[in-house]
Amino acid sequence: MSSKRTFTVEEIERVLAAVAYIVVRHGEEYVPLLDRVEQELEEARKRSSQRDRARRILASLTKEVKGAQAV
Repeated sequence: MSSKRTFTVEEIERVLAAVAYIVVRHGEEYVPLLDRVEQELEEARKRSSQRDRARRILASLTKEVKGAQAV
């Protein structure tokens, strides 16, 4: 059974900084890795914003339900 871990935006940003250092220090052959980590960061940011949007929707609906119950 395979378990796929989801990394946070902050974790990926730290990895991106490390990979950028590797590219500067050791050469352009590591640029594909830099590209991949940047792609992963964009995907993580998208997932994060989607969750935030869902939380706002739920919070709004919860307020509406509570307001209706108070009447």
